[in-house]
Amino acid sequence: MNQIKFVYALLMHAVLFGSIWVIYFQSRVIGWFEDAAQPPQKYRAPANRLVVFVLDGLQATDFFENGCNNVPHLRQLFLHQGLVGIIRMPAPPIDRRAAHISIFAGFQGDRSASFDSVFNHSTRSYAWSSQILEYFPNLYHIKIDNSIEKGKIRTFKQDEAVFQSLKQCLLNGSQFLDKDDAIIYLVHLQGLQLAGKVESFQENLNYTERDIWKTYHRFEMVFPDHRTAYLLVSHSGKTTKKLRMETPVFLWGSGVSHTKSMPGPSFRALDQVRPLHSFHYIQLTPLMSAMLGIPTPFNNLGTLPSGVLNSSNHYEAYAMWMNSLQLLAQAKNLLRLHNRGLLSGFLPKFWLTLDMMDNFESTCRLLSLQKRFKTLREYSANFMPSLLKCIDYYQVYYQGIMIVATAFGILGWLYYLHCQLESNSTNFPGQTSSICFLLLTIIVLLMSTFIFAFVLLQRIPWIVAYVLLLPAFIWLLVLRIHNSSVKSHISRKELMLPIVLSMCCVLGFNRRHFLGIFYMGFAFYNNRHAFRFGWRNVNFYLWLFLVCGLAGITWCPSSLGSVHRNLLLASIPLTFLRPFAFGIIHRRNILISNGLILTAAFIHIQYKPTGAWIMNVISWSYLCVVFIRQPQNSIELIFNLSTLYTLLCTSYETLVIQMLATELNLGLKLKLKSQAQISEKTISIYILIYGCFSFLAVGNISDVEYFQKSLEYTCFGDHSILLPLITGIKLLLPSFLLLCVMGKNCRSVLNVTVGQKVFNWLLFMCSTMVLLHFIWIRNQRSWHEVSFNVQLILIIQIFPFLVELERSLARFKFGTRNHLELPNCKHISINIL
Repeated sequence: MNQIKFVYALLMHAVLFGSIWVIYFQSRVIGWFEDAAQPPQKYRAPANRLVVFVLDGLQATDFFENGCNNVPHLRQLFLHQGLVGIIRMPAPPIDRRAAHISIFAGFQGDRSASFDSVFNHSTRSYAWSSQILEYFPNLYHIKIDNSIEKGKIRTFKQDEAVFQSLKQCLLNGSQFLDKDDAIIYLVHLQGLQLAGKVESFQENLNYTERDIWKTYHRFEMVFPDHRTAYLLVSHSGKTTKKLRMETPVFLWGSGVSHTKSMPGPSFRALDQVRPLHSFHYIQLTPLMSAMLGIPTPFNNLGTLPSGVLNSSNHYEAYAMWMNSLQLLAQAKNLLRLHNRGLLSGFLPKFWLTLDMMDNFESTCRLLSLQKRFKTLREYSANFMPSLLKCIDYYQVYYQGIMIVATAFGILGWLYYLHCQLESNSTNFPGQTSSICFLLLTIIVLLMSTFIFAFVLLQRIPWIVAYVLLLPAFIWLLVLRIHNSSVKSHISRKELMLPIVLSMCCVLGFNRRHFLGIFYMGFAFYNNRHAFRFGWRNVNFYLWLFLVCGLAGITWCPSSLGSVHRNLLLASIPLTFLRPFAFGIIHRRNILISNGLILTAAFIHIQYKPTGAWIMNVISWSYLCVVFIRQPQNSIELIFNLSTLYTLLCTSYETLVIQMLATELNLGLKLKLKSQAQISEKTISIYILIYGCFSFLAVGNISDVEYFQKSLEYTCFGDHSILLPLITGIKLLLPSFLLLCVMGKNCRSVLNVTVGQKVFNWLLFMCSTMVLLHFIWIRNQRSWHEVSFNVQLILIIQIFPFLVELERSLARFKFGTRNHLELPNCKHISINIL
């Protein structure tokens, strides 16, 4: 029966998370619809070819620092031609794929496998990149053999291989010297991102910007017609933890205007001041299309910026008109899809109608025939914001009702869990025929029928229908398997503490330092008796010091993904000496093996020997031994886990986990002095608070990416194939270590019967957190913030199941032996060193 409940809860969490995923991550790509009828192009495009330099890891501060002294060769260019701008985006930075889709397809926040891009409309497109950009199938990739070992100091070799391949193709390859129009050359440079990890960023930047300057002159020599446009844009892949990211944009060449002064933001280059333009990634898509005179991609949501093109008034008006027609086609398609429903006439609509859109289209054609190009350009530019609002209105038309439906579904699941906590029986309660239960069932059935009829008549997409009908299914299932007349033995007062703690954890996930305050308050409240009776015990003062220190650590910069070699070196001896500080002497072979491994780790981190692969083999072998070999007692297991976690660290996070494990051990000893046993609710609260704190004390979900980029500084090495495995072990090992500490002090933690009740309490608290966090997302406007919070919801949902698996592993590791005290583990009477 326990296995059935586990699977049932897992399926319920999966379908609820599926609803949340549909609400915020349903693809907004409309598809290959019929485009608006565009008039024939009568005007010559400003450029025949476009060279795009995409840099990973270059930020605006690196570009504009000290009067642009970091880019002296590029400075020679933008002082005499082109324009410079800046792109602002929230942190953490979007990944490479999302940035490239925003630049070349014109939309963001979507993982759709099929979309349109500028490469589909160009005559030919070539790419020089060390990685295949498989999401652009029409892009011809030139193979580059530039495999360099990660961790090497001279990382500009990565970019050097790209430039050398491009140089050979221009000088020797006739197939790349097309004289046709609308040719795109993409140069993808990743050296700066790697350089940010190995302290050679400035050297790499000097080389990269100089070779971009050389490549520009090489293109001008190969194509002397001066019909080549150039674009430099950066995706900020450099590991940084600022609140916002700013990346530079530089456009020059054919078809790009050059303004020396204009009102607004500006920047300084040497002793001159130049205007600073503001762009968004998606605006580059219609800009590239206008430069080459090609149709704008179907799914583009960017608007052509004014004052960038150096062309005639009639061509700029034509480009702006084509951009508006492309947006008009999307708005018309969405409105037609909405109007096909039989109930659309009774539902709210956006103020733009099909007649108004047709009127806009005919007015633009009339202005074009009258050659009123300035009016046409302004009319199209002013109408595009309304089209974007219309597109966004119908793309998220059912999002509000889906949010309400999902919230009711989560409430139904919470009601089920509440009944589980109230039930005196471990089996499912039977049905009941009470009036209240019957009335509630009738209401749910009527609501289900109404929603089902609405879905059919309005011809709502099946994925939206799934979200709307799911809460009705959940409530019907809950009412069917639960007896509303079950007598409660859990008061509302007992439920208030878990609910309040769940709210605190939600706030702590979004404000890391707040969790430190909540953790300190919980520790003090839970061991409040120790302030009255334990002040004569030295352990009490040590526990008090650890609690205050751990709460203060949350105000420090996160250590997950950061590289602080000296702090890590100082933490390694503490890992070995901590058992001695509490009067524990392990068996000789355990001391020798762990001591040798920690010594090897110390040497590896301090000197970085050439045979680093030996340390990698030792670390992976030790990992297998820890999880396969059966320890003699829990203290030995905790010592092995502490050593293993140290091998995974790059900063002081091992010190934080050691402090947290010590504080938990002392806190439980102090609590058990005042009461004989701990209730299931208290155990579940301990697991939740310490599990969340063990993760957030060292970082946050956004720092996982930085840890993955810093794996080469761990003793396990950077192996891309094993990246998910090593990341999962890094994140789960602290909670498993703390669970073993709980099991060492309180044997009921690993009891199967108690575990079922603990699992129910954890499900209740985590589901409450999911509901609160789901409401929190509604206040997030940035897509990146929404993505971050949805990932947190996923972590919260799977946390009870991970704890259950860890409990099973702990029971296996502890076995049936007495894991509190064994004769092989000597205890000295001294409590602290």
